[in-house]
Amino acid sequence: MKLLLITSTYPTPWVPTQGVFNGQLVAALNRSHSVRVIAPVPWTSSKGASKSTANALSERGSSERSIQSDGIVTHPTFYYPPMVFRWTYGFWYWKSIERTFLNLTKTFQPDVVLGYWAHPDSEAAIRAAASVKVPCVVMVGGSDIRILAKTGKRRVAIQSVLRQANRVVAFSEDLARHVSQLGVPTERIEVVYRGVDRSLFAPRNRDEARVELSLNSSDIVLTWVGRLVDVKNPAMAIHAAVAWTKRYGKRFRLVLIGDGPLKAGLQRLAEQLGIQHHCSFLGALPHASIANWFQAANLTILTSHSEGVPNVLLESNACGTPFVATDVGGVREIADLNADTLIPPGDVGALQHAVIAKLEETVHYQRPQSQYDVDGLAHRIVSIIERL
Repeated sequence: MKLLLITSTYPTPWVPTQGVFNGQLVAALNRSHSVRVIAPVPWTSSKGASKSTANALSERGSSERSIQSDGIVTHPTFYYPPMVFRWTYGFWYWKSIERTFLNLTKTFQPDVVLGYWAHPDSEAAIRAAASVKVPCVVMVGGSDIRILAKTGKRRVAIQSVLRQANRVVAFSEDLARHVSQLGVPTERIEVVYRGVDRSLFAPRNRDEARVELSLNSSDIVLTWVGRLVDVKNPAMAIHAAVAWTKRYGKRFRLVLIGDGPLKAGLQRLAEQLGIQHHCSFLGALPHASIANWFQAANLTILTSHSEGVPNVLLESNACGTPFVATDVGGVREIADLNADTLIPPGDVGALQHAVIAKLEETVHYQRPQSQYDVDGLAHRIVSIIERL
């Protein structure tokens, strides 16, 4: 089959760590099918790109300033009025990629169009599919349904997209319930859990992983992975780390992996609390490095206010590392409560106590091998398409 994915959540030459799970899905699909990707870059991001990126855009782009990274992926620029009229972004998104799409269809006629993220990405996917008279499958990720679709004109726009889709793929039962509440018939909703790259995320001897990271075998290491943004609530981990630092002293280390607008403020907060030497802000890392940190850690922690099914927990799970996470979205659906602990969102005290209890338990549960892999995800996506 010929498959076209339209999404902004995808690795780019200048942000290779963005949307890695979609990159892995495309690689898995492309092993048995022919896949192309249109992954627009917001014009605001283009402005802030590096000089080499700007040169690539100017040298290799057409009048639409698109670049093709590997023959599979094209990155047109997404133009829109910033911060206002967000319900119209689907229209602007489509107009920004329309020429790229039409040029693509001269040599590549898709059998189905996939959209990831309900709005604005999947509104453009719906328009693209309709223009060549093929089905459209919309994949929803989490906040696009749980937060953006709460109220107002954005909710109406998202409802319109979901109701027009031939199928809606939800990455958890919780997300599927939200999609149903937006008026989509249950027979058009499919629940599929994300998969991880099992060649990277796999169990490993902890001490062996720590040698590569210059950690001592006696260290207490907690990993927190994600965008440093409000919905992920990383400040909760910093506040909780005060108690862990007092209990474990020099042995304790909180490792935060990821970038975002809150980074500088979080570093100041760690200094104000006197724990800056116990908190490492590593920024965005390649997936291989993230796997190494999961394998070396005692625990993974997640502090989000809202989630779908977080890939970071699936990856931690695949490495055999238990997690302590806020009980939000679809997290409970993937938790093994013999190994993992769920806490109320925003409860710093509960996080502190749960982590200490896990670190100091005397009987350790052997987690079964992870069932979530990216090839299985690709197979399930294909089976949905074939039924169309």
